[in-house]
Amino acid sequence: ATMDGGAHKDAAMFDGAGASVTMSGSFAAGTVTVDSASDYTITSSTTTRQTASTAAVGLTGATRLVKKGTGKLTLIGLHNFSGDIEVHGGTLVGDGVGDNPCDVINARNSPFGDPRVVRSISVYTNATLQFAKGGLLGAGTSSSDVLADVYVYGGTLEPTPGKCTTFGNLYLADCTVNMAS
Repeated sequence: ATMDGGAHKDAAMFDGAGASVTMSGSFAAGTVTVDSASDYTITSSTTTRQTASTAAVGLTGATRLVKKGTGKLTLIGLHNFSGDIEVHGGTLVGDGVGDNPCDVINARNSPFGDPRVVRSISVYTNATLQFAKGGLLGAGTSSSDVLADVYVYGGTLEPTPGKCTTFGNLYLADCTVNMAS
């Protein structure tokens, strides 16, 4: 399926039998919710590594992303939204565009939105945040960059072994950190 970009929407809900969605531009919504036992993949129109600012691509704007249900949501490519991310169930996988052990060029290559905007990623019980590549939350381009804070409350965090994953702050409470994924 193709998701065309366009005007700001109040909300978008993915709650069906799963799908692979390829974005033809950018898409902004107040909240994008994936609540399904099936797997979804959302692929940005930009899947190559960026070294400079880019126009709005993928999920964009102040979009808040909420993952529920037991299925898996995979975000592929560059998404530059700035809203919070909440993972209440299943697995959220970020498959970015950089493949360096530690991509410190900039934070623009993240499937989890632009981490230089003050926001948070929260992972709750029975939920997993998984990184397919390192550097997904970016290392920023200067010491003034503010990176996303990650909170894991009883869920599971799976960074990529042998790769850098940079956070603003990492808060862990009654959770699992799986380094062998």
